[in-house]
Amino acid sequence: PSYRDAGRMDAAGLFSRGEWWRPLTSLLLHGDLPHLLGNLVFGLWYGVLVNRGYGKWLGWALMLLSGVIGNATVAFYHYPRDHFSIGASTAVFGALGLLVAEGFAHRWHSGFSTQVGQLMIPVIAGSILLGWTGGFDDPQIDALAHVFGFLWGVLLGLCTLSWRSAKEV
Repeated sequence: PSYRDAGRMDAAGLFSRGEWWRPLTSLLLHGDLPHLLGNLVFGLWYGVLVNRGYGKWLGWALMLLSGVIGNATVAFYHYPRDHFSIGASTAVFGALGLLVAEGFAHRWHSGFSTQVGQLMIPVIAGSILLGWTGGFDDPQIDALAHVFGFLWGVLLGLCTLSWRSAKEV
């Protein structure tokens, strides 16, 4: 229990006591074996797909960064109220957001930019997956962390892909 208390996401710990490690260490802690296995299965599955488009090192770094920033954003939203959470799902949903950004950018560069419906297919598909698997019906799941991980994944993905595209010109 002391490891969990020291490493879990804690809004007051982050913002009142300056415990900067919490958004990262909370991604490494899990409540039980099914929690860990679920994050591993989806994290590895999405991770392989992310790495195909972004590259191995950059893909994993962006997934981790979306989880860390997503956790910090949720803590900021809840602060100064108590908020505690554990699990890598914020980063897993960040990976889903990265995939949405990649699909959006691919369609944009493929000439679909004038066809809004075609352009929005990755966004709609990613949002449906977030809705189905985000845990919005379970009070023990931090669904807001899933949403912020997803949104940060989309934003980081679009920024990265935009930077890469500008670099190639």
